[in-house]
Amino acid sequence: MIRPLVACSALALTAATSAAQVRLSHSVNNTEITGYVLMCSASGVPWDTSTWRAYTPADHGQLHDFEVERVFFGISMHTAPTDMPAVVRVYADSSPGMLGPLADLTLLGEATMLVPNEPLVHAVDFAPPLFFDFGSGDDLVIEVELDVPEPNTDQIYFAAGANDEGETRPTYLSASNCGVAEPQPLASLGFPDSHVIIDPVVDRVDIGNTYCPAHVNSTGFFARLLAQGSDRVGDNALTLLALRVPKHQVGYFLMSDTRDFVPYFGGSLGILCLGQPLVRFSDDIVHTGTDGEIVFTPDLTQLPQMTVIQPGETWNFQLWFRDIGNTSNTSTATEVIFQ
Repeated sequence: MIRPLVACSALALTAATSAAQVRLSHSVNNTEITGYVLMCSASGVPWDTSTWRAYTPADHGQLHDFEVERVFFGISMHTAPTDMPAVVRVYADSSPGMLGPLADLTLLGEATMLVPNEPLVHAVDFAPPLFFDFGSGDDLVIEVELDVPEPNTDQIYFAAGANDEGETRPTYLSASNCGVAEPQPLASLGFPDSHVIIDPVVDRVDIGNTYCPAHVNSTGFFARLLAQGSDRVGDNALTLLALRVPKHQVGYFLMSDTRDFVPYFGGSLGILCLGQPLVRFSDDIVHTGTDGEIVFTPDLTQLPQMTVIQPGETWNFQLWFRDIGNTSNTSTATEVIFQ
């Protein structure tokens, strides 16, 4: 059966995020453990129990690819004389909305933390961070599995931390030894006021959205274009990063506020993904150097052809570059929605 344990005292958060990170949460109060917590107990013996949270990135303002760098999770108690292992897993759920069946989850990575006997909100870091593809349309899912010894002859309890102060989306629980093989909302199990704290911390890796393919170049790969820095016009801090470009070549960037799809444009091997009229940074020739990468920071206050970007506008960018064999090629294209 799934059994409630005694509520514990309010306890403070143990770690914080940096200014560049965003902590996603469905908990109205994600810093205190005050409510009932649950775990599987079969025939009076505690067993491994997993609690889950599902996040739709766009609901939390995440409109680009990102990396999961950390997960906060609450622990209410454990009765072992030594630290206990908590396994935190990060998934992509191809059935967004309510948490889908396990068959729809793709494991992105996991980390194990030995948790001391302290009822707190703990944090586990992922190194390297786990990449999440926003364009997939998947939900981000976090599982926290609390493991007890098997056989649990000492009847050690190890339980997630929660409170009853509200949540914006259900907490889920699974415990195969208690007949709950698939994650189920706690409310459906009879515990509507137990809201477990499981908060991922994410960091954007690309402020643009890739929307167009590229042909393979002489490196054997296609050149990928990322937009980094700031999408705020007033910051004037947009950086374009082109990866997997042939070494010791030159090129320049293009931009447009419309899209197109023109294969082999201008006699090149590339695909022009921008519509007319094109804004050409032809006075800013860039060089790939020895590492096959290009970093370009355009001055948004002095764009070619007297172009002016206003907040709220969407602009598309692409690199056109020389390639080995007296030809040229293009990178993928990316759009930036300026603020």
